Amino acid sequence: MNPHAVPEWKAYIEGLSGPILVSKARAANSLAFVQILQSEGFPPGDISSIFLLWARRLEADNQAPAEGFQGEYLSFSDLLEQGRAAQAAVGRTSSEDKSADLGFFRSLFETSDQLQARLFANEIELTKQFGDKLRALLGGTLVGDLRALHEQVEEGTPAPRDELKRLINQLLSGVKDLADSLLRKFSPDAKRRLSLHQEGPPRGILDTLERIEKVAPAVEAGRLGIPLLLRFLEPA
Repeated sequence: MNPHAVPEWKAYIEGLSGPILVSKARAANSLAFVQILQSEGFPPGDISSIFLLWARRLEADNQAPAEGFQGEYLSFSDLLEQGRAAQAAVGRTSSEDKSADLGFFRSLFETSDQLQARLFANEIELTKQFGDKLRALLGGTLVGDLRALHEQVEEGTPAPRDELKRLINQLLSGVKDLADSLLRKFSPDAKRRLSLHQEGPPRGILDTLERIEKVAPAVEAGRLGIPLLLRFLEPA
């Protein structure tokens, strides 16, 4: 089948299920697919509708869409979340066409340079969020308890080993959860750069996490002081 209109795409997509649906949806989630639709004369609103049809069919068939793969054009999960948020904002369930026409989704038709600029701006914003949350952590009760232990040691009283271990483990867990939650939001290209140990905004988040993971055991063993561990949490 070679659909030539949104209703034809709807009929085609809704006829798929299981592994075949997942495979076809993954193949469609690419810049090449968008370019094919554009070459066939589909306007932006129709292309948005077709992507939403794929996302909704995956959800209806209880299929988890493959995400984060190289060449991925957008996140079907994010597309569904944006659609639900938009529908809630206007208090109605709109059709695929109306959702697209009202501009609820980010444009799917950016040039390569525009896309890269937007993704880089998003990476910078996520890195800023990481820094802001680290500052909040430094001002929280957990870090306050660690500072109190340091003052106790400075006054000549050994820090209780179990308490020190508990606080450090809580700190590591909190920073790791924070890093993981933000790194998941980076683009597939940013994740690829991370896997290749290339520079870029996400590298700063990962470097912070790796540094405190290396220092924490030495602090716990008493070979290094608590201030050194906390210094690695101070955003640049």
